Amino acid sequence: MVYLIFAIVGVITNLILPSILKTAYCNRDLKPSSRRKWGSDAGNHHPGYRFAIAWAVCEAFFALCMLATLFVKSWVGVSVLIAYSGVSWAMAQWAPFTILGEEISTLPGAEGSTEDFKGTILGLHNVAISAAQIPAALVSSGIFWIARKVGNQDGGVWVLRGGACVTLCAAYLASKLDE
Repeated sequence: MVYLIFAIVGVITNLILPSILKTAYCNRDLKPSSRRKWGSDAGNHHPGYRFAIAWAVCEAFFALCMLATLFVKSWVGVSVLIAYSGVSWAMAQWAPFTILGEEISTLPGAEGSTEDFKGTILGLHNVAISAAQIPAALVSSGIFWIARKVGNQDGGVWVLRGGACVTLCAAYLASKLDE
């Protein structure tokens, strides 16, 4: 049931959040030279509307939810934390592609060669996403193994807490995207 609520929160977030957030390029001159630097027009837009910052906030929110499992001991409380993490899951589904797509759209060049290059960049992005899952699975297996060796039956919660630490690093890096 909790994963259904997580998915519903994620779908609702995916439906609502894009309309709330505006790209950093809204209502501006769309010449490539004027789109070079994220946040260069921060005075024209509320800082919360920038995708990179919003993505970082959602990542930090996920980390907070997972670290809160140290204090929440009831099944209902943990269920609420997992459901809340659907917000960051939704943002992580489309924010990187939106940011990358906006940057790729500014690439100058000949029509054919630029399109191939753009496709290559998106392909490499997908490889980077997939490649990171291998070490994550290995580290998770190690955490489960250690938890079993010390007699802890809650290895899954320790994996989520460990993921929170890595997610804080991701939030920091996402916040630096607009610099």
